[in-house]
Amino acid sequence: MRCDADISGMRHTGAAVAQGEAHAKVNLTLKILGLRADGFHALRSIVMPLALHDDVEVRIAEAEGKPSAAKISVETLADGVDCSALCAAGDNLCAKAVRAFLARLPGDNRLRRASFAIRVVKRIPLGGGLGGGSADAAAVLRLLDSLAGSSALGETALLDAASDIGSDVPAILLGGPVLMEGRGEKATRLDSALFASLPVVLANPGVSVSTPSAYAEWDRLASSRAPIDPSSGEILGSAAFSSAERYGGILSNDLQAPVFAKYPQVAETARLLRDAGAHHILMSGSGATVFAITDMPAEAERIAIALSPQCWTCATRLI
Repeated sequence: MRCDADISGMRHTGAAVAQGEAHAKVNLTLKILGLRADGFHALRSIVMPLALHDDVEVRIAEAEGKPSAAKISVETLADGVDCSALCAAGDNLCAKAVRAFLARLPGDNRLRRASFAIRVVKRIPLGGGLGGGSADAAAVLRLLDSLAGSSALGETALLDAASDIGSDVPAILLGGPVLMEGRGEKATRLDSALFASLPVVLANPGVSVSTPSAYAEWDRLASSRAPIDPSSGEILGSAAFSSAERYGGILSNDLQAPVFAKYPQVAETARLLRDAGAHHILMSGSGATVFAITDMPAEAERIAIALSPQCWTCATRLI
């Protein structure tokens, strides 16, 4: 995540601002290993960021006069996506990120009584399996850490805070190709040299897929309730993913069949991609976005243009 911070304002005017990019992600693989004792599903997933991103700005104003609890405001501006389904500011993942960060600071830290104004320019569709809300939250954590100076938490504490916010947040916080495990709270960097930055076309039919309902449908269709097998899931090996065909060899998502069955519009979007000539197609996360990896940017652009009358599309790339 790119992060630009200006802390000079805080020293002189009691305010500081930082800006950064919150990158969308796709799941190249998503293997459900079973149901955990805490009710969450154990999974193993390879997550890759995309060039598509939201812009996030964090502005901190130190409290004046009598100390009080931190105040948090979140402003969202839509840039080509529908933001009407955004939750209230108190439930917003960006606000949760501020609270998770502050909870790890000493009780007398001045930031615990500051005002936080967050501004997000949204380009990532809501509820699309692209991790937009999680990416925004991860960006807020990084930006807060850049502004905190001597109070900075560092990556280990930031990852701990990220796990409190949501399952995708730790993996997105790390950036680059990541192996996500557990319920999503365990994230391990993978060798980025193995993953080529290839073009990707995204297609979203505009339906909202509830992540809990997607997992519930998987539960309904699952043929067994075998114990979690920690050894199952994909093994990457050391061969580089240098072409769309190589990526296609690992693309898999255990939620795809349940979501396609319950949400025919998502299955139809995958069909539209195939009919437009796309190969190596997969649904990302719990949907509803379906993506295809290509070898040439012009191919991704052509497919995106071909589908644009029927659904939201974006030609982007893995990073």
